Amino acid sequence: MGYRIKIDKAAVNRILAQARTAAEQTAHAVRTDVQDAGVVPFETGTLQNTSFVENREKKKGLFRLVYNTPYARRLYWHPEYNFRTDKNPNARSEWLEAWLTGEKKDFAHKTFVALFRRRLKGR
Repeated sequence: MGYRIKIDKAAVNRILAQARTAAEQTAHAVRTDVQDAGVVPFETGTLQNTSFVENREKKKGLFRLVYNTPYARRLYWHPEYNFRTDKNPNARSEWLEAWLTGEKKDFAHKTFVALFRRRLKGR
């Protein structure tokens, strides 16, 4: 007894395209959630407002949240700085850690699953 399996490559490619779109939407959702949490150091707003989702590797489904200032790295890795909290009340160094390893580490996964399911259902 044998089986033949025929893969519908066009359908697979449509599903992968939906996954890439959901991944990009997830990256934007993370960016928005980080901003709403008020954790990015904020004096004039340049650091937070120049952040963007980089999509150079969209075909691979890879997206990066980029803070596009020359001082972003210095602020991110130096917890000894005394960040002002009048504009962003939770401003701190390592502002993405909650989404990487902390209490919001499941945010991106849950958001992606919800967006991907919605896209597959056509909503």
